[in-house]
This record gives sequence, structure tokens and C-alpha cells, in this order.
Amino acid sequence: HTHDLRHWRRLDGSFPVFISLDYCWEQANAPRWDDLTQVFVSEYQRRVANGHGPILGSPQFDAYDDAVPMNLGERPVLLVFSPKFRVGPIQYVYRWIKYRQVLSRCARWASREGYRLVVKTREKHRDPRYVKTIADRVFYDEALYPPTSWSLIKSSAVAVHFQSGALLECARAEVPSYSVRLPQPHLMRFRTSEEIYPGEPFTITHWPGVV
Repeated sequence: HTHDLRHWRRLDGSFPVFISLDYCWEQANAPRWDDLTQVFVSEYQRRVANGHGPILGSPQFDAYDDAVPMNLGERPVLLVFSPKFRVGPIQYVYRWIKYRQVLSRCARWASREGYRLVVKTREKHRDPRYVKTIADRVFYDEALYPPTSWSLIKSSAVAVHFQSGALLECARAEVPSYSVRLPQPHLMRFRTSEEIYPGEPFTITHWPGVV
């Protein structure tokens, strides 16, 4: 509902200035307004979005150097990023059946190889209760800066995610990750979907040797 923000007013009757920060390819699909300044991570993202805003890098990546690894014990960590689920019959199957299967397999692997299974999620995901039962630890967004995700990635040996933008952070931290591909028919109408969601080699969610 970002378009509704144009109707916000300050107490003095003036309108605020809106700045939209890019992370991956959001700007290519974002609404455009005259009073909205789009800020891009790189020239490539700006070209994909056909944008005209300044290139200022990534605030998320700027926090990397300030993040401190967590003390999660002596065992290496397998970090799983909880997926976001849309409401609907297909996603219901993935939320209550498929995700549990993936998480259980990760737990068995971690137990066999001597790893600790840690899940990073968010309150808005409303994870099923079985997540806390299967994982050794579950973290939310306890810190805004540096983000909790950076501290967890720096504490991990390998990560699993569901086509998450966290793969960029894992790559920056030189932590290999596995991307689980989910059916995303509701996202295929976006301009950048073919670059992100099919999972073909040398696309963002399947880069040999990295993710």
C-alpha cells in the first residue's frame, strides 16, 4: 500500500519527502511518483529498473563490518532462513508439510554432521509451532543495527533459504548457501522474476560455487 503514503501530511500541512531504498530488484517493480526518490545499490540495478535516482550502495551491506558474530556454542551452525508464505491452498501445503520436511531433513543432517540448527525468522512470518521444536535456536529481528541476520551469518558455516535476498549477505560473508525453490506463480508478472525465481544456473538464486 505504498501509494497511500502520498496522502500523509505533517502537522504543519507539508508533505514528507519519500526515499525508496533498493536491496535487490525491488525498484524495478516499485510504483513511481514525482515526490519519490529511488536510491539504487548499483548501476546494474538502476539500468534494470530504468531508473534515474542516485547510486548510494546498500545500507544493509554497510552494516557488515559492524556486525559481531554471536556465541552459539562450539558446534558449527547450519542457519535456515524461514520462508514467507502467501495465503492459499498451495502455500498451505508448503507451510504445514513441505517446510516441515525440509526443516526436519536439515535437523537430521545437522545432528549427523555435528552442527547446530539455527532458524532466523520474523514475527510477521507467523511460523508454525513445530519450528521451535525442530530447531536448536530460533532468532527474530532482535537488533535493527547491525541487523540480527548479519550477526547470525557471521556465526554460521552454511545457510539454507527459500530464494531469499539473504543469499547476497551470505555471499558477502563468504558463507555458502543452498536455495530451496518454491513455486512462485504470483510473482511471475514482475519484470525481474525470470532473473530470480526459475533457479537456472548463473541466476541470482543458483550461482555455482556460491549459492
